[in-house]
Amino acid sequence: MTTTTPCILWKGALDGKGYGAVTINGKTIGIHRVAFYLFNAYMPNTCRHTCGTRRCINPDHLIDGTRGDNNRDTVLQGRNVNAAKTHCRYGHEYTEENTYRVPSDPSKRFCATCRRLRQRGELANLEPIDNTPALGAPVPLDISPKRHCSKGHELNSTTEYFDKDGERFRCKSCQGIANRKSQHRRKMRGLGFTTEEIESWIAEQDWELAHPRQRLRLQLPERAE
Repeated sequence: MTTTTPCILWKGALDGKGYGAVTINGKTIGIHRVAFYLFNAYMPNTCRHTCGTRRCINPDHLIDGTRGDNNRDTVLQGRNVNAAKTHCRYGHEYTEENTYRVPSDPSKRFCATCRRLRQRGELANLEPIDNTPALGAPVPLDISPKRHCSKGHELNSTTEYFDKDGERFRCKSCQGIANRKSQHRRKMRGLGFTTEEIESWIAEQDWELAHPRQRLRLQLPERAE
């Protein structure tokens, strides 16, 4: 975002985050929100600074948006502490392979290594480090969401969902295949098949059939007497 006019800096009181603040009817409110209201005749949902200067009250630099929009602004303007970090709090580098970005909001990221360790109950054994970065330089942000899972299934609003912790997406196609394999394993164990026989049969099947009903028509092998 670019601006064509200079910032107008508020010279009064500031709040704890560095925004200009005034008290109206006993309630403290950001002066930039007041400035937006005076020039647009409505109160913004989240008042964004296109200039990145918190004390600025120039109406040309203030636009309405969402909290997610505002978070992305801080990333692009180099003011987001978390986005500027190169390592997680336990020292794992945010490489492409070790970074998961939420499809609906690519400005949110998680350490894949920490998640695996947390699932195994081993994360508590690690010592946190000081990973606070120096701010100032804009952080490159790829805002295009991931469109395929690791197995190549296309991801969209109907084929993906978030896990119970709300931290990482799951592919419905992969989950459906895993569920069908589990169902067949249970059936085959009930028929007396050994683990080796079950896994051998599972590996031979085509679980990527096009039609959902076709996936239910896999014929179980006959049990040898």
